[in-house]
Amino acid sequence: MQALKELVNAVLDEESGKMLEYRDLLKHPKLGPDWNISGANEFGRLAQGVGDRIKGTDTIKFIRKEDVPLDRRRDVTYGRFVVKVRPENTKEPNRTRLTAGGNLINYPWDVSTATAEMLLVKIFFNSVISTKGARFMTIDIENFYLGTPM
Repeated sequence: MQALKELVNAVLDEESGKMLEYRDLLKHPKLGPDWNISGANEFGRLAQGVGDRIKGTDTIKFIRKEDVPLDRRRDVTYGRFVVKVRPENTKEPNRTRLTAGGNLINYPWDVSTATAEMLLVKIFFNSVISTKGARFMTIDIENFYLGTPM
């Protein structure tokens, strides 16, 4: 199962046939520069932006380790970069996302995202494809969770 999770968060290198994670993509001689920009864009979205290229959301602010109060040091978690190629997005096809280690988050309220049950999704799609002349549309709300108060 762990190997499957790693494949989902990786990108196929068509020359070698290997699945590359973010750290591998940065070291790649051909792909590295594009993924470096993608990672910078993600940090810019989360923080205070990247010049005129990316508008920041002030979701995170970086602090030094010594500025973390001693009683809160156990609350610090890890970040994991998730990568995906989205060719339909002509503006930014290489997407990098920074995810927080949710298993270590010390937060008193719910940190999960509600999703629809599979039965509901199947009924919904069945209704669409079974209705003559029906149309269907999906949307992607850009940066939906950035800046959302927990």
